[in-house]
Amino acid sequence: TPERTQRPLTEPADIDLAWTVGTYLDTGPFALLDELGAPAFLEALATEEKSGRLLPGKAREIKAWLQHNRTLN
Repeated sequence: TPERTQRPLTEPADIDLAWTVGTYLDTGPFALLDELGAPAFLEALATEEKSGRLLPGKAREIKAWLQHNRTLN
């Protein structure tokens, strides 16, 4: 069986474009992450997790994805 590659299915810029076209919003999720900055995003993520608005473990999955795919500083 062929091995799966570690590269993403699409690029963040493509997702942002689809998001902005489909929602009529000015900014896509990855551009918003870049504007907000990782520390502020992680703080908001922790708040959402503590409030119970995220499924158990979802914040952990998001943070792991960010650490693997984006620069967190």
